[in-house]
Amino acid sequence: MAFDGKPLTAIYNSTSIARKELYGFIQKALTYKSDGEIWGFVALKPRIRIKDYTRLTVTDRGLAGRRKQFFRNYPELESEIKNRYLNLSTTDEKLIYERGGPISYVHWHFTQKAKKLGVKETDYPLRNEDLAYEFVRLQCREYDQGVTARKVIHARQGQEAAKRHDATSPSTRKLPWKTNLVPYDIVEFDEHLLNFFMTVQCQTPEGITKPKVLTRCWLLVLLDVVSRAILGYRLSLSPRYTSDDVLQCFAHALTPWKPIVSSLPFAQYEPGAGFPSGVIDNCRWRLFDEVKMDNCATHVSSRTIERISHVSESRLNFGESGEPAKRPYVESFFNSLGKLLSNRMISTTGTNIFDYRRRGPENEAEKYDVDINEIYVLADVMLANYNASRTHSGLFGQSPLETIEAFDNQKAIIPRYLLPAFQRRNPLNYIYVTRTIRGRNRGLQPYIQYKYANYRSEALSSAEFKSSKHTELLLEIDRTDLRTIRCYEDQTGTSMDVYAQGEWGDFKHDLDTRDNANRMRLASKRQINPNHQVLASYRQHLKSKASSNKQAAKQFARQERDMSDHLSRDRQVTSSTLERMRDKQRPVILFDRAFEDK
Repeated sequence: MAFDGKPLTAIYNSTSIARKELYGFIQKALTYKSDGEIWGFVALKPRIRIKDYTRLTVTDRGLAGRRKQFFRNYPELESEIKNRYLNLSTTDEKLIYERGGPISYVHWHFTQKAKKLGVKETDYPLRNEDLAYEFVRLQCREYDQGVTARKVIHARQGQEAAKRHDATSPSTRKLPWKTNLVPYDIVEFDEHLLNFFMTVQCQTPEGITKPKVLTRCWLLVLLDVVSRAILGYRLSLSPRYTSDDVLQCFAHALTPWKPIVSSLPFAQYEPGAGFPSGVIDNCRWRLFDEVKMDNCATHVSSRTIERISHVSESRLNFGESGEPAKRPYVESFFNSLGKLLSNRMISTTGTNIFDYRRRGPENEAEKYDVDINEIYVLADVMLANYNASRTHSGLFGQSPLETIEAFDNQKAIIPRYLLPAFQRRNPLNYIYVTRTIRGRNRGLQPYIQYKYANYRSEALSSAEFKSSKHTELLLEIDRTDLRTIRCYEDQTGTSMDVYAQGEWGDFKHDLDTRDNANRMRLASKRQINPNHQVLASYRQHLKSKASSNKQAAKQFARQERDMSDHLSRDRQVTSSTLERMRDKQRPVILFDRAFEDK
């Protein structure tokens, strides 16, 4: 009534509260707490104390306020308890305190310092039956409450526990930028190092084929928050996954999924299993609105941000590294993956070196030949079955695919889809560079050189290009298949395909394989016969090294996977795959120009 502006006389007539008493209530309600907030109407409740009790008498009778009175007389002892309990350093004493020491450790140091300051054993609190142990314990428990709670958790349980405390605190919890979330609104991306070893078939210098143990590989996952569905994944054999692996994971989520033809009797798809892009019509080429990921250097690289923003126009939300509580759903999936797959493999490393399931994982992988090609099939089958059969309590017992279909059946969602030009060829796999047409001044057929390989075609050798004064072309390169490159002429806007000459055009290979082969040749790591072809020599080099080097075995396994027919698709090159981008507000990629096929 007072805050509404009513006269004090009217308040007194209706409540019988006098002016002086009313002012006291207002002052009491506006009093600040220790955490900086006001008490409010809570302070007006009966038997509510807004100020701590302060003991004024010096008699030995009673215990109310005795501890605070003792610390007013001996502030050094209060600092001793606080520094020992919170592991705080002092300027006057260069002491190394025990991190997270028990209260008995704090109590012992308190009693020793109290005796040095003149507190006798017949004085309070040393005269108590427990020798002031409860006295010290109650003082330590006061630090566990209020504004010092995070400081206590950080000092006694570590930084990770403090991060979990902040992430789960109601005061710091932030609402999502969109309410009434639906599938594909928010997705989470993260990586996981699989807890088991695998092998690849390698040939020794003696001509004997045997399995070679690889180092642990990375699993990259893109997960939908609302439905918990795995939208896409990527298995990376690199020592540290790169931006190319991140883009390949996003490309897998956007491209319609097709099941792998599996001849393994133990790896079969369940009815209705798969990824949303392959089994739900509304999810083919469907885009997501927000992507949550940590600020790893691979994630925040200019190439990753540029391509994802250009293709999907999604909102990228970079959280801090080492804070899994900010991405709880994908972290929970990795925890389930360890229980379902990683920790149950015969070559598992377990969760730590003392795990009873860890029994010489490298020897077990070599003994039982845990082949990498079988792991590719097994991972695809298990993730597809996870989407179809894994029920969640947060989804009221439904599977991820059932949840997406339930939302789509409401027909109240307007999804976003990838542009038709991008559907024909996914730009997440492409890079753009300029190269000069060579050979025309020397009487040779015109060619383009990229990564020490020559590219030619009938269109490039036509009279139009032979007589043209413009010597630079824009190359559109699919880094997963370097056998064919699309070229664009800047002035006329014409496009054509050029093909790699020699062995580079016979075998499907990615950009990493090309770079590794050229790096080996340029660095002269081994003597290469100049009469031999570079790629064949590199493959032989990998086979000879794979029996003793894990990284070489990984490169050999990646190359074998790229050349496998059932795990890779040949790129379908057409002459109308690049359309004019008229939206100037969209982020552009390197050398993104407006070309039209003619």
